Amino acid sequence: NALGRGLFACRDFQTNELITVYGGELITAEEARLRKDKAGTQSHRYLMRISDSDFLVDGWQYASGIGTRPNKAGIFLPTKEHATQFSQGCAAMANHDIGLKANATVSFVPLARAEAFQLLPRVPTLRANRLIKNGEEIRFNYGSSL
Repeated sequence: NALGRGLFACRDFQTNELITVYGGELITAEEARLRKDKAGTQSHRYLMRISDSDFLVDGWQYASGIGTRPNKAGIFLPTKEHATQFSQGCAAMANHDIGLKANATVSFVPLARAEAFQLLPRVPTLRANRLIKNGEEIRFNYGSSL
């Protein structure tokens, strides 16, 4: 699409249902600044700040493994050489939108309920904020999360 490769529902999602994880490499805010300033990198386009922490998830690791040309059906598929990255979650592929076209929201999930784990960063996920139909593009408001 005109916005980028995008993320599309492969089935219906009910309101508040978990769609996917925003997967990638966990990095510090300082590392994120270094990556943003590095020439020739696309990493800055896929950074998700984990709220209330000094950590971000760099989704470029996932996004870089998606082919740059669609197949005959118009679908961008993973390249075989990066196949191990796709167990992380594909939220990095979702495009930005606001208003009615934003059909998903970011939700941060704790790694565990035990008190010792409360200090660890939470996992960013996408949840449906309304019914999302099979084949519909999934979009969320990047807001200040990036």
